[in-house]
Order: sequence, then structure tokens, then C-alpha cells
Amino acid sequence: MKKKLFVHKHCFHLLILFSLYFITSSITTHLYLEKFGKDISISTTEIMHNEANRPFAYRILIPHTLEYLEGKIPERAKQKIVYKSNGEKRDIDSIERYNWQEHSTILFVVCYLFIVACLVILQFLWRYLLQKTIQLNNASYDSAPAIAILLLPMTFVKGAYIYDFPELIFATLCLIFFLKKQWIGYYITFFCACINKETGVLLGAWFLPLLFNKEFTLFFKHAFFHCLLGLPTILLIRYQMNHLPGDIVQFNFYKNIEFWTSAKPWIHFEDVYAFNLPTPRVFNIINLALLVYPLSLYWNTLNKNIKQTFAYSAISMFPLYMLFGLEDEIRVFMIVFPSLFILYTQSLSLYYSSLKSE
Repeated sequence: MKKKLFVHKHCFHLLILFSLYFITSSITTHLYLEKFGKDISISTTEIMHNEANRPFAYRILIPHTLEYLEGKIPERAKQKIVYKSNGEKRDIDSIERYNWQEHSTILFVVCYLFIVACLVILQFLWRYLLQKTIQLNNASYDSAPAIAILLLPMTFVKGAYIYDFPELIFATLCLIFFLKKQWIGYYITFFCACINKETGVLLGAWFLPLLFNKEFTLFFKHAFFHCLLGLPTILLIRYQMNHLPGDIVQFNFYKNIEFWTSAKPWIHFEDVYAFNLPTPRVFNIINLALLVYPLSLYWNTLNKNIKQTFAYSAISMFPLYMLFGLEDEIRVFMIVFPSLFILYTQSLSLYYSSLKSE
């Protein structure tokens, strides 16, 4: 009887989780596509057909995977998706609503479901990561990933691509394998991350503490594997796409200096979640206060390993961000997000615990 009750409770808990994560994923997908659906449709198709400008043409993994999945759908299933039983073509409202430019209904459905699936998977991974790194109650383990997913639209300020959420998944998986020291899983995921986006190679910054702790043999061993898997992959893709228009990188250093020395990033608001209801843009002083205060208050007590992965990946990314990023497009820091998510969740937990004790 007790075993049966346990199974029922476990199944109900999974139902709660899936329902919550599906709802939050649906909201974020809607906001994501409503703002950038046109851009995503064009860039995804251009990468599939090897027509995109560099450096975006280098991010080949997800577009070509989706193209492969689209081709594997049985023709009968495609007909049912596109046409009604009487032979009339279906009107899929979301294609028009999200300004999807390509005429392939099947490709839109594949991309649409892929984005939702990525967000659901990401929440389960973040929940697992929290369980393995910090102490929280069960409700916090369940709700923190959902809240984080709802905040993601604030980080998409200038553009979005089909490979963005997979980049978060790869970074999260790499962090899980890194913390568990499961190196086969780590390097397989690292390889995929590099194909997905070239900044994945910076995940190797997590191993810098080995150098500072004078563990030279272990450091150079991991450095060798990162170079062996990462650099040839990135260089080969660049070589194959060298004939395409565009540049290897987009140099925006002077634009960024001008932007960051103005008042704009600190006081900017925008309609992220609803029309005429502005929320603070990503680097608005309100957001900075909400982020920095709890982190600074409890920094010394936060998970040491996660602090290191956060610090080294952020430091390694920052120069590239200033040189090749664009203004407050924080999306380029996605490999830092999983570590920041853990640290911020832990600091908020400590903050609320301190309120109870007062």
C-alpha cells in the first residue's frame, strides 16, 4: 500500500513539473517568436541552405539537424499537418502571427515544437543542477527553473536564433558533467557546443583553477583535449564557409564603448512582456540592484565550484563581448547563465531565510 502511494505521489509530482514547465515554455516561446519570429525563420533557412552571412553561417548544428528531422517525417504525416481531410490547406494561425517568412509549414512546425521542447528540457536540467549543487526545499527546486525561463525574454534584446536555447542546454550539460567529473559525457557535449556556436570553446576556461593550483599535468591533459576537439572543429567549419559573404567576426568595439559610456543602458525600459507596460531593460539600474545585492551579500557562502565556473567563463567571455558583441546583447553570455542561475538562486534562498529569522 505504501509503495503504491509513493508511486502515485511521484507520478503526481511529475505531472506538476511537466505542467508547470510546459506552461512557462509556452509563454517564453510565444514572446521569443512574437519578437523575433521573422528573423529566426530567415536565418534558420539561410543556414540550412548555406546562404547565411558569416559569422552566423558557422552555427550549423541545429539548422541542419532540424532539416534532417523535417526530411524524416513520413509523407502521410506531412499531408495531415498541411491539409484537412477535405483537401483544403490548413490555416495555421501561428505562422502568420509570428511572421514566419518561409512557406514550409512543416519546417515551421518542426522549429516551433523544437523550441518548446528545448525550454522544457532546459528546466528539468536546471532543476537537476540545483539539486546537485545547493540545498533548497522541494518547492524551490521545482519553481526556480520556471521563474528563470520566464525571465529569459529579457535577455533577447537585439536578435535571436534557433541555436540559442540549445546553447544553454549544452552549457548546462557540460556543467553537470564537469561537476560530476564524467569526462566522456563532458567532451561529447563540448564538441556539440562548439559545432553549435564557436563560443562553446570558452567552456574550457572552467579548468583554469587547475593551472593556478599548480596541477599542471591535469590542466595540460584537459587543455589538450579541448584543443583537439574544439579548434579543428571551429577552423574546419570556417574553412568550409569561407566562400560566403560577411566577415569572420563583427567588430563593434567602438560602438560598445560609446554605448556603455552613455546613460542609455542604465535607464532603458522596453515592452518585453506586454504592450505599454515597460519593464527595465537588461542592464537597467533596477535589474542590476536586484541581481547584485543578494549576490554581494552572500558571495562568501555560495557554492565555491560554481563561483569559479561563473567567474572564469565570464572573464574569458568579456573581452570578446566588448570587441564583437553589440551593446547590451547579453545573449552572448549564455555559457555563463547556468552558473549564474545557481548562484542567484542560492543567494535568494539565503536572503529569504534571513527574513524568516528576523
